[in-house]
Parts: sequence; C-alpha cells; structure tokens
Amino acid sequence: MAFLFPPLWLLLVLAPSALANFTQTDSAKAVAYCQGGSFMNTVVLGKDPDNARVKAKAEIAQNLISKVKSETNMANYSEENDGILKESSKFLEKGRIESDLTLIGFQEMEFPKLQENGGYLLRAYVCVKDIAKPYLEKQRILAESIEMSKDWHKIQNSWNEFMSIQILLEGLRVESKYLASAKKSYDKAKKDYKEHCNAKTHWNPEKKTTYSDIAFSKLSGSIKMENTPCAGKGISLVYKGEPICKSSGGPYGCSYQPSLKITSCNGAELRLLESPAPVKGFDQKEEIALKKLQDKLKTENFWNEWEQEIKQRSPQCEQ
Repeated sequence: MAFLFPPLWLLLVLAPSALANFTQTDSAKAVAYCQGGSFMNTVVLGKDPDNARVKAKAEIAQNLISKVKSETNMANYSEENDGILKESSKFLEKGRIESDLTLIGFQEMEFPKLQENGGYLLRAYVCVKDIAKPYLEKQRILAESIEMSKDWHKIQNSWNEFMSIQILLEGLRVESKYLASAKKSYDKAKKDYKEHCNAKTHWNPEKKTTYSDIAFSKLSGSIKMENTPCAGKGISLVYKGEPICKSSGGPYGCSYQPSLKITSCNGAELRLLESPAPVKGFDQKEEIALKKLQDKLKTENFWNEWEQEIKQRSPQCEQ
C-alpha cells in the first residue's frame, strides 16, 4: 500500500501545544533535514538541559501513540479471524515507545535555552522515517520467520506481531516493503494448516473383531474417526491384538495385550501404543473366560492415555 505525505502546512506541527513556539523557520529546517518527509516535534520546558531532553523525547513518544490511535482505522481489521484485531489493540494500548529505540535521530533546534524563570526551553523533532526504522527492521525479521517456520503457532504469533507493527506504520503513513511478502507467506501457511487440520483420522484395525469394536467404542467417544482407508494428510490408527487362552486341565486363563500404531497416511510411524500389562480373564469355560476378559478390557485405564496420545497427533483445527 502507498501513502502520500500531506502538504507542508500540515507537516509543520503534530503537537498542538508546541504550535506557538515551533516557528516556520524551525519547520523548514526540520523538513530539509527529513528530506521532505514528515516529522514530529515538541517544545518543552525542563529544569535543566538533560531534563528538557528527557521530557521532549517522552512527549514525542506520547504524541506518536496518540497519533497512531487517532489515525488508524481499526475497522479495517475487524473482520480478521486470527486474533489480529485483539493483538493489535493490545499493542496500541500497552505499547511502550522506548526513546532510545524509537527516537533514533532525535534533533534539537539549538541547545536548550535558559529562561528567565530558571527553566530550559527546548525545541526538538524527530523524522518519521527515523521513528519507523526499528519497526521496519523488526518486520523484516518477522517476515523471514513467517516464511521459514513450519510451526503454525509460531507463524501465527509472528503474523500478529507483524500486523501490530503494521498498524503503527500505517498511523505514521509509512509504507512497509515487507507487507506483501509476509502476507503471501502467511496466507500459504494458513492454507496448509487448514488442509492439515481438516484431514481425517482413520480407524484401520488389522482385523475386525469384538476386541477392535471395543477399542473403537472406547476411543471414538471424543475423537472423530472414520472406518475408511487412509488418504491425504490424515492419520491411520492400526489396532492389533489376539487373545490367547490356555488350560492345563483346570480353569481357562485368557490373556490379551492390544497395541495401537499411529501412522501418517504415507506410512510414517508416529507412535506405538501398548497396554502396560496383559488383560486377563479366568473361568472353567473358555467362552466365559473370554467374556470376562472383554468386560475387563472395557474398564482399563490405558484407554484414557491412548485417547490423549491420539488427540495430540490427530488433525484438529483451532477455533
């Protein structure tokens, strides 16, 4: 986006309280120093020269914050769904404009003048292009981070910070040469994230049995999964397990130790889950021993742990 600087008469003063003391000669000198660009100025009275400088920098910084708040149209960001409006508002409300960083190029019209009342009068200004320099450099770093990072949360945080700075720059009517590239990188990352988080979780047991049905019932309560072949950027839940029953002339002892392999649809293994110990059932009859095993399987604690592990690796879009 491009911004045109206002006419000279609008650039002469940005601090109304300083209008009477910042002369046309002062303004012409500031415009020349700023190479025709805009500037922010102030006139202050301090108890000594250093105090006057501190007050001048603080007042320009405050004028900067007020100017950005008044001139930025926050409605332009009201339709954003990524926290940008919230983060930017927070930035504008709580942002601290540090004089040693923001006020690079702080200029005095002349050495603070001793007044009859004993105070020191200082007329000072800063070029807007100098105010913008550290913010533009920060945007450059953030734009690189957005382009290079693979972590969606980091990208989102960098973009929010980038746009917070963008609001400040727009308030200053300074064009950012990094906005287009940063937005392009962010939009691509957002598209990739949406494609990934909308991918499906597929239930693919090695064999469909009573035991795999129990596992599906336990895990699908809070996890949306489908009995479909794995495809795209989704994940596959490969359930495995066979009961073993033995008897040495007495009761049957049946043992079952299931496992669940979480893989990507391209076959990469993400996690292998196993029950901490075999689930067991005993009875004089084998079928009843198996039924007791199945009933016990339904109440095992490891299902909760498996559920959390699956959720950590399942595609999920943030609200």
